[in-house]
Amino acid sequence: MKVSHCLVFTMCVSFFCHAQTKLDSLKSLFHKARTEQRVAAETYQAYFIAMAHYEKNEFDSALHYFNLMVKRGPNDATRASGLNGLGMVNAAMGYADRSIQFYSEAIRLYETLKDTSSAVTAGNNLAIIYSEKGLYDNALEMSFRSLAKLERQKPNRTFANAYNTIGMVYAKIGDYAKSYDYYRKALHVRLALRYELGVAQSYNNIGEMFNFSGEYDSALTNLAKAADIRQRINDERGLGRTQTLTGKTFLKLGRTREAKDQFVKALTISRKLADQFAETYAIHGLAEANISLKDFKAAEQYLSAAESLIKKTKSTDDLRQNLELKAGLYKAGGDRSRLISTLERLMVVKDSLLNNEKMESLLSLEIQYETEKKEQEIRILQQQQRIDRAELERSQIMIIALVVIAFMLVAIAVLVYQLYRFTRQRKERAELHTKELHHRVTNNLQMLISFFTIQASLVGDEKAAEVIRSTESRVNAMMLIHKKLYSKENTTELRLKDYTGDLINYLLYLYGYESKLTLDVLVVDMNVMAEKAIPIGLVLNELISNSLKHAYIGQSRPSLKVHVSKNNEQIVIEIGDNGSGSFSNTDPIKESSFGLKMVNSLIREIHGSIERLTRENGTQYLIKIPV
Repeated sequence: MKVSHCLVFTMCVSFFCHAQTKLDSLKSLFHKARTEQRVAAETYQAYFIAMAHYEKNEFDSALHYFNLMVKRGPNDATRASGLNGLGMVNAAMGYADRSIQFYSEAIRLYETLKDTSSAVTAGNNLAIIYSEKGLYDNALEMSFRSLAKLERQKPNRTFANAYNTIGMVYAKIGDYAKSYDYYRKALHVRLALRYELGVAQSYNNIGEMFNFSGEYDSALTNLAKAADIRQRINDERGLGRTQTLTGKTFLKLGRTREAKDQFVKALTISRKLADQFAETYAIHGLAEANISLKDFKAAEQYLSAAESLIKKTKSTDDLRQNLELKAGLYKAGGDRSRLISTLERLMVVKDSLLNNEKMESLLSLEIQYETEKKEQEIRILQQQQRIDRAELERSQIMIIALVVIAFMLVAIAVLVYQLYRFTRQRKERAELHTKELHHRVTNNLQMLISFFTIQASLVGDEKAAEVIRSTESRVNAMMLIHKKLYSKENTTELRLKDYTGDLINYLLYLYGYESKLTLDVLVVDMNVMAEKAIPIGLVLNELISNSLKHAYIGQSRPSLKVHVSKNNEQIVIEIGDNGSGSFSNTDPIKESSFGLKMVNSLIREIHGSIERLTRENGTQYLIKIPV
């Protein structure tokens, strides 16, 4: 979510969008107060003038009047409002680092003044900017601090904004379940308040989250709701954002022409409003659409224009998206040297966005929030207990004994609950670390596969190309396992049926057998532990690849059999083809090829066995692996 679309104001003034005459009237009052040396009135009018300029995207003028408030403000409250305004304008201009500095100073003053509402509002704005810069731990820290301050207050817009920001950060790191939970909390508060602009933003955010998670029909439903509300309330800036997201969803569904139409509309609005973040987002959409249409020249022009904007906004997340699109462009266009240099830049940017230290910090923040909440409840309970003790001193001994017993039961219950919560948090932390590890391994293996694909297409020697393709298939067998593990809640077990189907489809595509091979695939639905999944995957990959590479020469009706079953605490794998016989008439244990040596080594590693069943009408293997 871009900064300029999410920031919330400390004050809401209805006449910001009035005509120039209203602004002239405000300036007249300002100059009169200055002439009469009424500093409080002067800085008061300066605030409204600055906000009026901000609404008209006249940022230099807005900065002038907010700076005046900071320099001439008669008290900390005026100076804090000026600093908050400077943070808001610098964010809109794309100067994120300056914005962070001004917001931080404003929050410090608001907290000194015990102005909780203003401090929380500025904190939400600061959290959004942290998120845009890829500082997700800082973003969550600010948002959870805001929630802690607002917990005992009646739900309001600021409360909803805090929920919304947390949902946004979780969506960026791929935790869609938590993202949806916090987005729905924000939506419920805004619906209860009848805050239409906020309701539209919530539907927009939920639509974007569904887009990330691949639920495109749900994404379009929520984005349509957001667009209807924004058209009705004339929210032009928000409508452009919704159109860009709708275009992204159309692209995922292959509706490229409809996507381009949405991107062009969004680009027109963003340029009209001088919104560089939204303009970058729309241009990226147009580049992606042109790559899909194979108009590589137009796509490269759009990406160059977007990169120029990113240099101004300094958004690390936008830079990552730009590099990903460039990598896709150069791969589709066969530009090997530029693809490699782009992938190298992309790896550096991705590591800067989310490293292991940040993931550990993200885990601790929510735990810290829950802990502080529990400590607050304990302090309230302790205060009530002191009152009870004063009354119990005047009561009979039996009543005192009963209260002591009750207190002990409560203490035991709290200890049991704390132990349960600590155990659950450790489990969640381990699972999240494991998912992140699988995710990183998958990204790196995918990059290796891209290199192998490019190299195989450029090598002139067919034997060398075959060796590269064999290596690519082995890397892909491992990549598929890590990909399936990090995309599931259970990161320790792999569903063998899904994996085998995906692996066979990939190998048929790699060796050109998609439509001219009779398949006999029967895999019992079972889960295997991750430590056994990789050896099994590599064995399947090697034996199926051997059949596809060697068995069907001169065979007009090739067929492949892959059966996987479970029998007496054993996994039984049968692989056979109807080829001419891929190997010499020897026991497979004694084969000299690298592939079969690797197969035998892997099967010994997991305490399994392999035997060659027949040597006529093809090659067949029987593999048994203890569960």
